This record gives sequence, structure tokens and C-alpha cells, in this order.
Amino acid sequence: LYTCTLVSGAVSIFTAALAVSGLGVLVDAVTLGHHGARACLAYILLFVMITLMQVAVYYVPKNRAAMQDLDVRAWIKADVQKASYGEEVPLSEVRSKCDMRSVAFVKGQEHFVRKIRPERERRLLRIRSVVYFLAHTTAFTAIQAGAA
Repeated sequence: LYTCTLVSGAVSIFTAALAVSGLGVLVDAVTLGHHGARACLAYILLFVMITLMQVAVYYVPKNRAAMQDLDVRAWIKADVQKASYGEEVPLSEVRSKCDMRSVAFVKGQEHFVRKIRPERERRLLRIRSVVYFLAHTTAFTAIQAGAA
């Protein structure tokens, strides 16, 4: 999980840098070398990216209509040091079912488990990845606008 998060962050940063670099080339081609027009267009692009990021950060997670059927809960293995982290555990294997965390006895081994809403977790992970990408893109656009 941690490795995936780190790799995802690095890919987001490099993809954002490449996207903004391409937009910078497009801005240079459109302005035909006029420095004032280049700076103006770079700041317009920055405003568009900030607006897009704010819309994504504010409205996407608050879409309750898309999230209302996501209350199905499941028990998963919660020991991050094991390769089986995140695997679903049958309810019959969980010892204490009244809390959000417990211990399960699966195939002769004890595992720490926790109760989550799997589909909700998957959707939130997707939302976070889009928001992180937009945040990195906005940051690189701000750097490019400042250099213009």
C-alpha cells in the first residue's frame, strides 16, 4: 500500500510536469515570441488550472448521490507487513464483530482485521489521485507562469 502510494505520487508529479511542459510549448507557439502575450496566456492558464483544481477538490468528494449505495461493509486483513494486506476475510472467521478492528483466524493463522466499506475506499482513492494530479499540474503551471 505504501509503495503503491509513493509510486502513484511520483507518476502524478512526472505526468503533471510533462503535461505543463507541453502546454508551455503550446503557449510559446500561440504567442509567437511576444513576451507580454506569453505571460498573459500563462497566467490565464494558471487561473484555469486553479479553478479546475478547486472544483475537483470541492465538488467531487461531496457528490453524495454517487456515494449513497456504498455502505456495504466488509472485513479485510489489516496487517500492512503481510502480503495478504487488503484481502477480504469471511465474517465467520472474525472473533469480535462489534468493533471496527478485530482479529481473525484464517487458515491456521491469526490476522489483524478491520471493517471497511470497500467500494467507497476504491472511489475515494480514485478521487484522491485526480485531485493530486490537478494539484501538481497547478503547481507546475504556477512555476511556468512565474517564469513568463
